[in-house]
Amino acid sequence: MRVENNVAIITLIGQKKGETLPWGTPVREHRWNPYTVESLLGYLEQCASLKDIHCVIVTGEGKFWSNGMDLAWVDAHDKKENAAFNKRLNYLFERILCFPIPTIAALNGHWCAAGGMCGLCFDYRVMNNEKGFFFVPAVDLGVVYSSFQIELMKSKMPPFMHREVICFNSTRWLANELLDNHVVDHAVPAASVLAESLKLAIKLKAKGKGPSRGAMEPIKRKVYVQVLEALNTVEKGLMDFNGT
Repeated sequence: MRVENNVAIITLIGQKKGETLPWGTPVREHRWNPYTVESLLGYLEQCASLKDIHCVIVTGEGKFWSNGMDLAWVDAHDKKENAAFNKRLNYLFERILCFPIPTIAALNGHWCAAGGMCGLCFDYRVMNNEKGFFFVPAVDLGVVYSSFQIELMKSKMPPFMHREVICFNSTRWLANELLDNHVVDHAVPAASVLAESLKLAIKLKAKGKGPSRGAMEPIKRKVYVQVLEALNTVEKGLMDFNGT
């Protein structure tokens, strides 16, 4: 994390081709596992606690912003460990969704599956219009997302996309298509993603200090009350990897 003009820029690092985590996942895919989730949460808590940080940007190195859940980690761990991790991933989504200062996802590349869901949690999205897709392949993997995760996606996409993205995974969505449907806020060349995100952050800084800083999280919790209520369903917000 670095801070520029009262804006925190958190970067998901790892560009080396062939570099893998101990269980085989390529580092450059920026997949969600307990280590990446806790690391990002740690930086977010720093941002929330520092009054001179007025906006947060999360970006990544290389061709991926996030390629989703770390399924290799899931396969290598038991049901109890997976349930605990699921809860923490949901907490990361909830924390970003209701963060007390403005948040921007600077989408340098692919943001897919649970990476797509995480990107939707941010207040604003700036996407690379040269390379990178958005899609949610749960149906093709035999995975049933939780009610919480589905309500999260529904809250950030127009109704026709609920069918095409969540139910059918019918296409790989490009930046300009997402811009047309108000899923991303800016679609720019790769070299401009971070710069455009910083320009947007400067405009939003006033909402990250003073009275707005105290009001923003409670307002977001009211806006997304239906999403948050879905955390308390019978399934407790956990996804089902068995397609049942």
